[in-house]
Amino acid sequence: IVGGRILDSDFLSSLVLPAGMRVLLYRNLEPRFSSAELIDAHGPVRNSAPLRPLIEQVIRQRREAVETIGAGAGAETFHASPLPGYENNLLGVLLIGSSRRPLVELEASVRRTGIFVALGGILMGMALSWWATARITRPVRRLAESAGKVAAGNWDTTVEIASADEIGQLARAFNRMTHE
Repeated sequence: IVGGRILDSDFLSSLVLPAGMRVLLYRNLEPRFSSAELIDAHGPVRNSAPLRPLIEQVIRQRREAVETIGAGAGAETFHASPLPGYENNLLGVLLIGSSRRPLVELEASVRRTGIFVALGGILMGMALSWWATARITRPVRRLAESAGKVAAGNWDTTVEIASADEIGQLARAFNRMTHE
């Protein structure tokens, strides 16, 4: 009894909890850990073995402890608080568990988004490099073809001038040379 209320399954079922959370109570009635004394809103907890080290740590140290039990989306983080009695004896341990599923799902979503953004960036980089390469090599290829025609004896060959950059200046110089 704490604060005039019996701490049992009825008390635990009266608590309003957010989704993904649960409350357990370990009643410290025996000198050693007893799995029958770990209850939730529905009665004794079936698989209490994973919680045993946390409960024993709180009983031994008489202070709060936090531990994540399980792995992946099925993991739960438990905050365990000692419940001291009138004569400083330990009446029990209150365990508040929150599911890590939303966090694991969020991490997976962020990871997927990061991969898609990275792939998009790589594809965009490849497209831009292809476009830039084509923009530079096409005029150079035309200039090389025209130089081949001049080498074959066709002195009237000219190159189309499509830009004002260095390649355009080279094409103008080539056209001046073939004209002269």
